[in-house]
Amino acid sequence: MGHQRRVLDKRSATSEEQQSVAASTKDSHQTAIGEKATENMASPDELCGMRLIYALMVEDGDVVGNPAGPFAFFNEMEGILCVVSKDNRDIQHLSLDRMIGSAMGVAQGLEASFIVHGGQVICNIRGFSQAGTTYGEAASRALLAYARDDNK
Repeated sequence: MGHQRRVLDKRSATSEEQQSVAASTKDSHQTAIGEKATENMASPDELCGMRLIYALMVEDGDVVGNPAGPFAFFNEMEGILCVVSKDNRDIQHLSLDRMIGSAMGVAQGLEASFIVHGGQVICNIRGFSQAGTTYGEAASRALLAYARDDNK
């Protein structure tokens, strides 16, 4: 099966429609383990379209997404994330800059405060302080610390 994955990886890497994406929402596109197992147990002649390709890719490695699409896998040969979708309306590429900008907006909504000290920026969000080399990095770190706290 590894050979099939390598062939599909190679094809996806050379495709004009290749998309590299980061998932923007966990809940709508992550598959429950039970659903993933059910897709794999279906007979190949019972599967078609997206579900067939999903089951094929799952046999050879980790796949994230929905069997009906879209879903993604990491192409190790090329070092890229590949997304399989019926069309491009199902996917969105989010750059690091856009994600940092989003983190800054969330931090602002949580009334974050910033202090610059030397070459460091320190962001405080509701008692969680983190340092970074930029405002965005400090805000992202403080948001992560805040999100990980169980006592919010």
